[in-house]
Amino acid sequence: MQKVTFKNSNGFEMEFDQNEPFVLGGISGISEGSSTEVSDVTVNKNGERYIKSSLDKKIMTLKVIVLANSENELMNRRRQLITLFNPLLGGGTLTYSRNNTTITIQVVSDGVPDMPYIGTKYKFSVSVSLIAFDPLFSNGSRAYEFSKVVGGISFPLEIDSEGCTFGEREINLIKEINNNGDCPCGVLATLTAYGEVENPSISVLEDSISFKLNKTLVTGEVVMIDTRDSDEITMISRIDGEEANIISYWDITTDLPTIGIGSRTVAYGADSGEENLGLNLEIEPRFIGI
Repeated sequence: MQKVTFKNSNGFEMEFDQNEPFVLGGISGISEGSSTEVSDVTVNKNGERYIKSSLDKKIMTLKVIVLANSENELMNRRRQLITLFNPLLGGGTLTYSRNNTTITIQVVSDGVPDMPYIGTKYKFSVSVSLIAFDPLFSNGSRAYEFSKVVGGISFPLEIDSEGCTFGEREINLIKEINNNGDCPCGVLATLTAYGEVENPSISVLEDSISFKLNKTLVTGEVVMIDTRDSDEITMISRIDGEEANIISYWDITTDLPTIGIGSRTVAYGADSGEENLGLNLEIEPRFIGI
C-alpha cells in the first residue's frame, strides 16, 4: 500500500492514503529523473568528449481525491490543502512509503493547485505539482561507532562504601562502511580526544581520500566535521561547552571526507596520540528513486 505525507515549513502536515476524506490518487515522478550531460569539443576529434552527467531537478505530481458530506465540510478541506501547499511558505518535506520502504525528499509546491469538482456535488480532484531542486531521496542516516567504552571493573574504596567503576575503551581504527545509495555522500564525523592528540586524520582507502586537521586536540575536546551538504561544510570544536569554528585548521592539501558508492574502508589516526582518539561516523545515503 502506498502512502504520501507532506509537511510544510510551518509544521502543518497531512497524510494521503486509501482512507477518506483525502484519498491518494497516485504520485508520478518518484522514479523518473532527467540528467544533463557535460561535454566539450576537442580539436582533431570527431564529435564531443563526455565529461560528466548531473541530475536535473525532479518534478513530481501528487493526485488526491477529496470527499465531503456538505458544502461547509468541502470548503474546509479545500482550505486545508491550500494552506498545506502554499508556495509562499517555501519548501516542505515529502515522505513516500510503499510496503517496507520509506523515503523523503525536500520539495516546493509549484503554485496553488486547482480543485475542480468531479462527478458528485461534494467530491473534487486535486493535482499538485511538486519540484525537488535537490532531486535525491533519503531514507535515513547510518551511524558507525569506531571506539566505545565497554565493560569495566569495580572494587571498594575506603572513601566510598559503594565502590567505584572504571570503564575500558575498545579501540578500532578501521571499519567497513556501506553506502547503498546511488551517489557518493558526505559524512558527519565526530572525533573525541580522550587525551592529547596531534593532527588527527580520516582516510577512505578505496577512493584514496585522506583528510587531516593541523591541530593538537586537548583532553575532552570534541571535533565535528560535517560534509553532508557540499554548500555548507562545517568544522566545529567543543571544549567545556564552548564552540569554535576550526575550518582554518583543515589541511587544504588533503580531501574532504566522503563515502563512495558501495563498501568502503574508513580508517582514522593521528601524527601522535591516536590511542587517545575516538571516531563516530554518520552517513546519509541518497537515492535517485525507488
